[in-house]
Amino acid sequence: MIHIRTSARTPLARLVAAVLTVLAIAAVFALGVFALAALVVGAVVLWLYRAVRGPALATRAGAATPPPPPGIIDGEFTVVRASTDKPATPLRS
Repeated sequence: MIHIRTSARTPLARLVAAVLTVLAIAAVFALGVFALAALVVGAVVLWLYRAVRGPALATRAGAATPPPPPGIIDGEFTVVRASTDKPATPLRS
């Protein structure tokens, strides 16, 4: 059992402290519920916005860069030249 010692000695002061404690706990709970509701509403609005604007943005972005012809692989490369000054030696493990 949890026993919290308070400085209030009269029954009226203990009652006021208990009521204030219950109100504080209820306020924290209500703020949490409202914060969760705001997150859910924001997620739904974002989802609806992307559902409505998504295809329009994708067609605009896709029109800017046409796809490459078949058989072509797009990529980056770096030219590595073998030095003739030193012979190539394998790495030892």
